Amino acid sequence: MISIVIRFSWTIAQRSRVENSLTASLEDIISRIDSEFNEILQISQNMTPTGLIGGKYDAYLAGTVQYDRNNDYSSFANSLNIATLERRIF
Repeated sequence: MISIVIRFSWTIAQRSRVENSLTASLEDIISRIDSEFNEILQISQNMTPTGLIGGKYDAYLAGTVQYDRNNDYSSFANSLNIATLERRIF
């Protein structure tokens, strides 16, 4: 009888450890997904026509003087590189 109680208690303790481990892993995954989603949302908002990157791209497309277009493209490319570099750092 004692061995049955000990085995039952050990099984319950083992399940509890596994459940705690899975819960912690799931919480970590959810946190990382939320963080990734927020970063993607921020980048996509910057790429809309009213956003920082989108506005620079629209200025590049609207430019008529080649010198201004080159500067606008350079500004757009730098903004895009900064956004993607920040994404890779974090």
